[in-house]
Amino acid sequence: MEQKYSIGIDPGWKNLGLAIVKEDESGLALVLSQTLNPSSRGLHKAVHDIKSIIQQATSSVAPIPAAIERYVSYNNVLTAESENILMLIGGVSCMLEDAGCPVFLHRAIDWKMELVKLLVKNKGFDNPSSTLDKKFSVAAAKACLDVQGEFNDHHEADAICLASVCLLKDRYAKNRSR
Repeated sequence: MEQKYSIGIDPGWKNLGLAIVKEDESGLALVLSQTLNPSSRGLHKAVHDIKSIIQQATSSVAPIPAAIERYVSYNNVLTAESENILMLIGGVSCMLEDAGCPVFLHRAIDWKMELVKLLVKNKGFDNPSSTLDKKFSVAAAKACLDVQGEFNDHHEADAICLASVCLLKDRYAKNRSR
């Protein structure tokens, strides 16, 4: 089996979750997860840092798909950090697209609903929460991985989930077509 990578980014100006997941004959495994603070480096340096981290962590020459959570205001209220988060998403998206990586932007509710359906149907996942909250994210991240990996917080858990969605969709679609 060819080794495939996927990038997941849970954008935040103070807490950005970044994860790289790979799939090989052992299944899905965590290559890297980190929580970054883009506000401490500024937009340009933060985007450069993300690019460097990805390049150092992967040995793939093929374009690596990246799933990034879209910013959606809650109750139509923009926070003081909204503009910074939106610029960060744009900067990271442009950097990844320039590197040949296809970028997929997902609303949280959309990717979480899709992931929970995949996990329940294919892995017997039991959500420990009654909602798709932080507790769900941590449990879902663990359920996504076939080879357990360590991560620090719910930002990284969301990034792991985002990185895993396209690999899991592809895996289960192939299983159905056999």
